[in-house]
Amino acid sequence: MKKLLAIVLTLLVGISAVSAQEFTLGVRLGAVFGFYSSSNEWFGDYDEKPKFNFNFAFYGAYALTDRLSLQAELNFMINQGIKYSFSDEWFDDEFNELSFTYSSFDIPILLKFAVAKEPVLIGFLAGPHLSFPLGKLMLSGDLEGSNVIYSQFNIEEITFGLTTGIFAGFPVGPGRITGDLRFLFDFKPVKGNIYGDIENMFTRRGLAFTAGYEISF
Repeated sequence: MKKLLAIVLTLLVGISAVSAQEFTLGVRLGAVFGFYSSSNEWFGDYDEKPKFNFNFAFYGAYALTDRLSLQAELNFMINQGIKYSFSDEWFDDEFNELSFTYSSFDIPILLKFAVAKEPVLIGFLAGPHLSFPLGKLMLSGDLEGSNVIYSQFNIEEITFGLTTGIFAGFPVGPGRITGDLRFLFDFKPVKGNIYGDIENMFTRRGLAFTAGYEISF
């Protein structure tokens, strides 16, 4: 009798878990304010400033419990990089400001925990990410008020790191308007093939502000 009761209870728990399963699909758009760590030493004296870049993402989430979910993203990071300003003109006395920029395709895998669900969804998120470069590392400079591409370099490796942050959602229509604030940082620098030498260019750090819309079913 005890064994039968245990089996019944197990089946009931299993059925309950299956019925509680929830999938979420969403899209998100925003901006990233970087504060990268530069590794360059061959420019001499300079001031550096991370570039402002855009973020566009699709994502899907699977509810593990009533408050815990697993989310995977297809995350496009557009025009990220770093800018160098020089006190003296550089590059054949033409440029006094140079920028390294590139775009990447990031794949974060995040655990999300909802602290509150009604009337507003609020919670925390954290998890690792992989970053795959899209195209080349562009070296450009400001020449007489115009941005001029000076050279292009291959990026040698993918990077990886950690994403953490907070999120919120407000019910509107069949889904939710969402917003989040994230801190992302890589564990290894972006490596560029600079005229045959593999150089550590910079290590990504940044705050991302995004908003979007998602539907659960």
